Amino acid sequence: MVDGLQISFEKDIWFSEDINIERGYNLIDKLHSVDDFINNWEPPFRGEYLRTNIIFE
Repeated sequence: MVDGLQISFEKDIWFSEDINIERGYNLIDKLHSVDDFINNWEPPFRGEYLRTNIIFE
């Protein structure tokens, strides 16, 4: 985008149909943490999370 302006699409809850759309600068630093999802499981279960960043220039 113009002057380094960015746009991001984030689905922060795997079972949700909501997608968060943001426009601004340094958006990769504003993505939600995955720590809550990964750490809130009782054994023998565990949370795994895969985040993919696609950057178009």
